[in-house]
Amino acid sequence: MNEVVNNIMTRRSIRKFKAVQVPNELLKAVLDAGTYAPLGSFGEKAPYKITAINNKEKVEWVNSVTNKALVNIKVDDSTNSRLLKPIERAKQGNAEFLLNAPVFIFITNEVYENAMADCSCVIENIMLAANSVGFGTCWINIFSRLNDCPEIKAMLGELAIPAEHKAYGCIALGYPDMEIPAAPKRPEGLCRIVE
Repeated sequence: MNEVVNNIMTRRSIRKFKAVQVPNELLKAVLDAGTYAPLGSFGEKAPYKITAINNKEKVEWVNSVTNKALVNIKVDDSTNSRLLKPIERAKQGNAEFLLNAPVFIFITNEVYENAMADCSCVIENIMLAANSVGFGTCWINIFSRLNDCPEIKAMLGELAIPAEHKAYGCIALGYPDMEIPAAPKRPEGLCRIVE
């Protein structure tokens, strides 16, 4: 099988990582792969930012701020239903939302029509590049629902992420500390060719 197709088909979401920091040179190569993602709007003037935290204490700080933001959300009828379980976990005490990963990556962008699609392409490139060099990754999507929380805005500011940016997705990254599961069989009929 073609090595690129094989890499795509063997990438799995990893939710348990070794407590080993990733070498910056290898991390940089993986992040650079993200910058080669196709963009629907801006071409070479890409407005997104990739911010990777490769420091155990800072990753723990991000998790702590996330817990505080979730605890402070006032739950009512307008609360995003996908936040209800994370809010409950946070209220039970310092929940782990970043999977204890040694590296945590924010993909942020200005707000425009194609921002989520553009960031999704960047995320996929990073995850595939990471898989190809032996890292495990997991897409963490909670921050796209927390952008308006004051704690999250302040945290992104402390990470030197532009104030006009929103977090569209994040990646937990590190060396896997679990058996890599086989890909589940895909249902028939997902793909078809019209001639």
